[in-house]
Amino acid sequence: MRTITCANSVCSAVKGKACWPTFAISGSVIPSTQADDLLLGWCRQHRPDFFPLAVMAVEARCMADAEYVPGESARTRLLWADILHSGRLSPLGRSFVDSLFYKRKAMAWANSRLSTQGEPETPLLDLYRTAEQVVLEAFPKEKPFFRLLIRLEEGQSCPLEALITQALSSKIAMKPGDIRDKKELAEELRLAAEKKLSSEAKTEAPRQTESGGVMKIMKIVGLIALIVCALNRFFHFF
Repeated sequence: MRTITCANSVCSAVKGKACWPTFAISGSVIPSTQADDLLLGWCRQHRPDFFPLAVMAVEARCMADAEYVPGESARTRLLWADILHSGRLSPLGRSFVDSLFYKRKAMAWANSRLSTQGEPETPLLDLYRTAEQVVLEAFPKEKPFFRLLIRLEEGQSCPLEALITQALSSKIAMKPGDIRDKKELAEELRLAAEKKLSSEAKTEAPRQTESGGVMKIMKIVGLIALIVCALNRFFHFF
């Protein structure tokens, strides 16, 4: 009932972005066909590059078979084909869908355009890389997947990213060694973030000092100008 109520509120708000977080979280708790359709419709309109991944998340949640691999259903492939030919996907999104349509074997990951196209490291790229490996049954235990889990655990994921990450993680078995590697990566990312903040602070300090020095010079120049002006007025009387 809660899911349907939330879904109706999204309809009333014309699928506004402000309604998304509540809708996504509620929809992930109680499955609803109406909620799923609204989620996919919102995603297709506002975040098209997340749409193929959202389709996978919905499919993974609806399938009761734990051994089922997302991406196999006719509905999913139809939705992927539709968004692929809509012209709304970025090159990264098109590469993802193309890879899953035409490279169905696990070894295809090694030659996938998605893994070699030199995209900057972003949560979206991590989602795509992990999702492709899941569909190809490569079952990833690499940094992209670990970064997603770390973001999810630390509350850094947006609701849409969190929904997709949870769906993907349900298809990946984490062993003790994987958990250890994830913890090591989390510590590595924490230290890198601290180093970046420290570097930015050191860069900012000279700028502030330089700015303060310029202000002092301007004040001195202004004071001299006032003195000269006062002297000119004084000598004007003689």
